[in-house]
Amino acid sequence: MVLFADAFRSQVNKAGRPLRIRYLTESYTGSVWDDSRTLAGSGTDLYASGMIINLDSSQGSEDQVLLEQGRIRFNDVKIYMAGSIQTTSGARILTVTISGLNRVYEELPLGVYMPQYFGEDIFKKFYGREVPLGSLVAN
Repeated sequence: MVLFADAFRSQVNKAGRPLRIRYLTESYTGSVWDDSRTLAGSGTDLYASGMIINLDSSQGSEDQVLLEQGRIRFNDVKIYMAGSIQTTSGARILTVTISGLNRVYEELPLGVYMPQYFGEDIFKKFYGREVPLGSLVAN
């Protein structure tokens, strides 16, 4: 009997790509939201397999609803990775880079979809937006 968790992991291993996950700590130099932002590396980079998929803008899809609400943009992506990988926590920012390509994605604040199967976190799905190269977050 093949469990769903095993089947999903197998698909990520076959279709997934090596991703670099980098955590950054965000702080502000002043006391209000429009003061300058400072980003500092937090911990070491993590390398894991994952899938980055373009949005599905077909009628009735979850992505299409979020597009109509203005919560995501057409050039955003869906990122799937193992459920055991920590994505967000407090003032930390998560960036995901596809190994071998100069594309860096920052997690969007929509929240993370993380289904459980027999009490185990199988995978996480979240939305990412490409960060322009040369920005502080992309370096």
